[in-house]
Amino acid sequence: MRKSILIMGLYLLLFGLILPLLLNQLAAVTFRGDIPPWRTASYPIAVVGLLLVIIGLPVRTSSYIDASYIAKAYLYATLINMIAAVVFITPVLVPSLEFPILITRWPGIYMVTAYFSFIVVGILGSLGWFVIYSNFKRLFNRYIFDKESCILQFALYQIGIYGLAFFMFWGGYTGSALSYEGAQDAMVGIVMESTVIPSALFIYTLMFSIVLGVGNLISGTRELPKQNESLKVQTKVDLKETIL
Repeated sequence: MRKSILIMGLYLLLFGLILPLLLNQLAAVTFRGDIPPWRTASYPIAVVGLLLVIIGLPVRTSSYIDASYIAKAYLYATLINMIAAVVFITPVLVPSLEFPILITRWPGIYMVTAYFSFIVVGILGSLGWFVIYSNFKRLFNRYIFDKESCILQFALYQIGIYGLAFFMFWGGYTGSALSYEGAQDAMVGIVMESTVIPSALFIYTLMFSIVLGVGNLISGTRELPKQNESLKVQTKVDLKETIL
């Protein structure tokens, strides 16, 4: 549990520190009415992250998971995301939503980008993680990983791509609808900008999860650490129970 607290602390701390820098750059190039609340929120986020890091630093025990279980989770995620991709595109068949028309307006590129991002990162990316974990033992003779880190990396990865796809798609759809109704480009831009910061948040979440995933792979072992003698003498059945 302490390991997960430490990781979440790092996630929030980095987000709280990076967010003001991004907001300052954004404010320099465009008018953003929603920047102040995000800037104000970044400080308590960083403080909470720092507190979690301090609490999670004295990590003494860890639980472990076999690579096959991680691979299975990503395979399930790949299948679920494939179904979600089909569900996401079905509104195109609803005439009242006017997707074939709206997608031809300039903000429609955001909808296309959101959908292809979901395909590439959500489906192909999850499939890629499945392939990596499925073959990691054969390639590097490592198959034991930190359980909490892997669970958090999996969760952040999936949350990141769903959040990014939703906000980019929503921004593109609302912007296209306004453009089709004859709204000025400035008004369309102001409405769409409300989804920019949330989209950036989920992009950051994806980046953090990928870095965390690479770290998990590097820290993988071929046997349980020596300090966990009680775990080392477990049978295979006991290990599966620990994993589950």
